[in-house]
Amino acid sequence: MHRLAEPVDLRGAQRPRLPVQRDVAVLPLTQQHQPAGVEVIAHLGLREHGPPQPGPHRRGEALRGGHLGGRRDHADPEATQHAVLQVVAVGFGGSLGREGAPRQLGAAIGLWFATKSGMTLDQQRTLLACGAGAGLAAVYNVPLAGALFTLEILLVTFAVGDVLAAMSTSAIATAIAWIFLSDKPTYVVEPFDITASIVVFAILFGPVAGAGGALFTRLMDLAQAHAPTGWRLPVVTTVVFTAVGALAIPFPEVLGNGKGPAQLAFDAAASLPLFAVLFVLKPVTTAACLASGAKGGTLTPSLATGAMLGAALGGAWSSLWAGSSPGAFALVGAAAFLATTHRAPMTAVVLVLELTHSGNALLVPILVAVVSALVVSGHRPWTATT
Repeated sequence: MHRLAEPVDLRGAQRPRLPVQRDVAVLPLTQQHQPAGVEVIAHLGLREHGPPQPGPHRRGEALRGGHLGGRRDHADPEATQHAVLQVVAVGFGGSLGREGAPRQLGAAIGLWFATKSGMTLDQQRTLLACGAGAGLAAVYNVPLAGALFTLEILLVTFAVGDVLAAMSTSAIATAIAWIFLSDKPTYVVEPFDITASIVVFAILFGPVAGAGGALFTRLMDLAQAHAPTGWRLPVVTTVVFTAVGALAIPFPEVLGNGKGPAQLAFDAAASLPLFAVLFVLKPVTTAACLASGAKGGTLTPSLATGAMLGAALGGAWSSLWAGSSPGAFALVGAAAFLATTHRAPMTAVVLVLELTHSGNALLVPILVAVVSALVVSGHRPWTATT
């Protein structure tokens, strides 16, 4: 069976790659903490040869340069186990994202179908990535973002055949999910209007989001690197979750995947000092949960952190230059921060717009903030590599 299409070759013999941090586009994907969903690859055996290497977020290039570790005729039980553990961790109040669970299950189903269909190894990789993106699209009602997640983060290519596969699987999964879930957006926001104030704010805010996102990434990497194993795992997890629960008494917003505080930021329903405090507490509690060995994602926590940063700084900006809706600053902040932490600008922009159904009124300031955030985060002292 032949591939649907060969990738467009823009640089000689190399596949086209999207911008990444320095020269770390091709690294092993064997560490636990990976950008949005790349853990799917590690759990299902899609990894490159060689030992783990330290560093910030790795991308899904191993889907092309790695191996599947042998053909499989069933979904990987470890992937299913990790998916269940993520849901349980968030259900117990862990400050973690639950987006990894549908991605892992979707990828496992895709791999099972691919092996049963007798597809080639390269086609199996494509379908596995499409399954992961479709799982994300279905749970959050983000069909285009799910397709971009597959292409920009996992496959790292925009070959026509891969684009068609990613778009069709995400669309089908989202439509089926409407039967059981809803076609409503995850976050309900008021209509936003473009103003000169928000554009200038985005220009100044982007570098701040880039620095903050880079520090967020370092913190999560450090947390995962020190996760306990063996008998220490249940002990440390119990202690950390108890501490998070105690912290949640005065700050209940730290619990869960961050949907609550993000909605508060989009609604401007809290004070500026509270947003500033939560901007610090949310990533700290997320890192603590990861460091305890709990399983979970960082996509929604990073989105919430960026929204709170945007709300805090935007509220202060409004005292200098009024005229913009307070929630608009949070929307810009969420997109810029998420683009930095996951090194996926297109996915971040579309994901935030689809999660909020906010339209394209703020597209220009969002793009301005995303670009400047990624530029800043890719240079010292914010990047950990040279």
